[in-house]
Amino acid sequence: MRDALTLAARLSREARQFEAFQLLRLIECANPDKARLGVAARPAQEPVRLGQDPELRFSSAQVTSYAPADGSMPERVALDFGLLGPQGPMPLHLTEYVRARSRQHGDRAFERFLDLFHHRMSGVRYRAWAACQPVIGLGRRDDDRFAGYVGSLCGLAQGRVSAGSPIDDDMRLGAAGLLGDRRRHAAGLVALLERACEVPVSIEPFIGQWLPAPDEAGVRLGARGRGSLGEGYVLGRRIWDRQQKFRIVFGPLDAVQSERLLPGTRGFSRIVAWVALYVGTTLDVEVELRLKPAAAPPMRLGVKSRLARSTWLGSTNKSHERPVLRFCRPAQCIEDNQARIDLHGRTDSCRIVRQAEPHRL
Repeated sequence: MRDALTLAARLSREARQFEAFQLLRLIECANPDKARLGVAARPAQEPVRLGQDPELRFSSAQVTSYAPADGSMPERVALDFGLLGPQGPMPLHLTEYVRARSRQHGDRAFERFLDLFHHRMSGVRYRAWAACQPVIGLGRRDDDRFAGYVGSLCGLAQGRVSAGSPIDDDMRLGAAGLLGDRRRHAAGLVALLERACEVPVSIEPFIGQWLPAPDEAGVRLGARGRGSLGEGYVLGRRIWDRQQKFRIVFGPLDAVQSERLLPGTRGFSRIVAWVALYVGTTLDVEVELRLKPAAAPPMRLGVKSRLARSTWLGSTNKSHERPVLRFCRPAQCIEDNQARIDLHGRTDSCRIVRQAEPHRL
């Protein structure tokens, strides 16, 4: 129904079956290159002309007739709303006169003259109704006012601004309630990621990590200062920290789900985008994929697979063993040639870390 030719063909057969406002909405959607009804400066800029058929009886349908464009006349839709008829404000004998001139003499000049007013009145009436309907903007994404309204609640005043982003516009606007809250909490991030990835998600806070100690925190022989060891000065070049990092756990996952969330996929890019949008750049993040035992097939020669991502050395047939993939700092979009794999004594688990300096999301 969104195609203009398909809609015109159906209107020619059963115009009276349509509800007026629904028909005008379909016409707008089928003609995205035309201006919306009721807002254009000239009727020629709109996709259809609106009018009224002069009748002395009450209409049994909201759409009374349809006339396709014939070269000299534009496409015309007649509605039951207008100046004429038993419901119109003009005297009934004037409706009888216009009807007689049109039916008996083939003179439609007066009828077409009144259609100048009918077109503007019906267009403005439809626009007043459409302005209060949030769903109307979905048919014309380039002119969706309600997307701007909802986006303003969460800092997206432009509404649909995520062209090329892994986060869909509708998903971003659907999360306006969480994004508009100034408080950022684990439950909110879990809700966003579960909706985006359609898998179970949990958060493990306070993940420990070693951070490089600044030079001024080290002890230097012969240097004078007010600090003391353990109270301003530290030994070594690293500091153990549990406040700057948390872990996002996905799973348990099957093989198909894990493939969708591996680095380099759109699913992993979506995770990075949601974390950056909701959490910001203040914390380090670690992504962990927990697989079901059956989702980790052993390595086979001649089969294209990635070690510790889609295949594992050894056996994972034990029901209590769950392979774990852990990706540190997802903002760096880890690639195979930029990472190293450390096996920690178990053939069914691995840890992938960057060889670069720590990078925050």
